[in-house]
Amino acid sequence: MTPNKNRSIALFVTELLVLLLVASLFYIYYYNTVAGRRYAAERLRDQIADARELNAELKNELYEATDPTRLEELATARNLVLEEAPHYMSMNQWVSDSSF
Repeated sequence: MTPNKNRSIALFVTELLVLLLVASLFYIYYYNTVAGRRYAAERLRDQIADARELNAELKNELYEATDPTRLEELATARNLVLEEAPHYMSMNQWVSDSSF
């Protein structure tokens, strides 16, 4: 073999190794990116599940607090009376202060 041919083969092998190194570095970077995003997505799913659970608990508390039977018991305990025709619901009031 001639020195020129040996140099050509060595250059080809070097280029191939550089290409392989660049491709493997790209693969490692891409894999780490995908793994990181997969972990972040799993963490977000857990946070969403926790938020849904908290939301359900808060709704439960709200429904318990606004239960009509509980409100009636609270009203009787505080000696409140249900007014049949409340005056604040009439239309004879001024709409605003600027309507004098």
